[in-house]
Amino acid sequence: MTRGSTPTSSNDSVDRGLLAGALVCVLAACGGRDPILDRADEIAVQQGVHDVADPPAPSTSGAPPVGQPEQPAPGVPDEPSPGGIEVMGPSVVLSGTVDVPGWKGGTIRIDIFDGDQQAAASTPDKRPRVVAMARLEKPGPFEMRVPTTAAKVWLGAYADENADGKPDPTDPEVWFGGNPIATDMDHRDVNLTLTTTATAKSTD
Repeated sequence: MTRGSTPTSSNDSVDRGLLAGALVCVLAACGGRDPILDRADEIAVQQGVHDVADPPAPSTSGAPPVGQPEQPAPGVPDEPSPGGIEVMGPSVVLSGTVDVPGWKGGTIRIDIFDGDQQAAASTPDKRPRVVAMARLEKPGPFEMRVPTTAAKVWLGAYADENADGKPDPTDPEVWFGGNPIATDMDHRDVNLTLTTTATAKSTD
């Protein structure tokens, strides 16, 4: 090429390349980002792709962590509370004492039925319901409320000496001698004696 002539196109390309490289270096030194990388980030956000360093916040709805089942609520379904059955609505008071000669331990349970439980064996389709119940840790006085939904009720009690949760032939028990009991008034001084021969006394 002669002196004073115009530079060729190849030289122009080299100059533009050098200029672009210098611009990229300046941007990097000033903390700038490559526009191509910025565009890639925009596309990732639009497609729902999360940055590994910034995971989604955990849910705070109160649900248990994944892999850990919910703990069951305390209590046993369909089982009366340790103190007995809470009677709602109109009721009368039934109270007295429980005596267990030669008591060997075990919870004493007093049940109030809306029918004759002793006769239930002959009419299994009409088995009476327990409408009131009380538990005693040892022989002594008791008091319980009895609903007036039934005009009369039947009382039975037993001492669960073997702690199996049910009356057995060897458990002291009793059916109240004054059954059935009318629910039109309170009944006090109902004295029960639990024995294996099922005897009872009442001064009511």
